[in-house]
Amino acid sequence: MELGAKAREENVRGVFAIGKERDNDVFGKRLVLVDDVYTTGATVAAAARVLRKAGRRTSRF
Repeated sequence: MELGAKAREENVRGVFAIGKERDNDVFGKRLVLVDDVYTTGATVAAAARVLRKAGRRTSRF
């Protein structure tokens, strides 16, 4: 069953998190997110939201 864009977004909502004990792993670091199968961008967007909440600036290419 193939999911549409909205369903993909809802499917990955809340699945990524950075635990408080791992904040230092991302704070002040340059990170690269790679989605091996980019369809709608929902996975990358969900991960980027978590990084922004942790204080990271994000860019999308």
